[in-house]
Amino acid sequence: MSAAASQSSGTGPAKDATTKLVAFDDNAKIPEHPGGGWPVPSFANIAASAKEIAQLAPRIIAQEAMTWDVFRWVVVVLLAVNILLTLILSGGSGSETDQIRKNQEAYAAQLNDLRAEIDQKIGKAKAELSGDIAAAQAGLMDQLRKATAVTRSRAPSGPVPLPTRAPDRR
Repeated sequence: MSAAASQSSGTGPAKDATTKLVAFDDNAKIPEHPGGGWPVPSFANIAASAKEIAQLAPRIIAQEAMTWDVFRWVVVVLLAVNILLTLILSGGSGSETDQIRKNQEAYAAQLNDLRAEIDQKIGKAKAELSGDIAAAQAGLMDQLRKATAVTRSRAPSGPVPLPTRAPDRR
């Protein structure tokens, strides 16, 4: 079949300059803008275009879907199963989320109790150590006083003579 014959029979999209229709299929045709180029958008044009698209979309999708092979249908089915499975599995997560929040609150309370207990034990240990350190320091100071008292009692009472230098032997 030649290109001219396919255009005249209406089975393919119109391509010659005299025809001003763009064909989606034999039943639905949308005219091009009369001045060529892009039409100026207005609310009426947008509403009419949306209405036409809403009317034509199911037909176009149905025609396209009828030409699909098995592989495309398998992909669509697997995608739908995946989405349904995800929705089913995520549907019960609300109660699990609540349970996790309760567990976190319980762990936070236990952690706060442990921190308070550790702070209390550290404070008690500091107090005991400061007492022990003060007692050890007092004992060391006492020993130092005794040692200095003993060395003072042994020291000569008068001035200490300076050592003399030996004469040079040259």
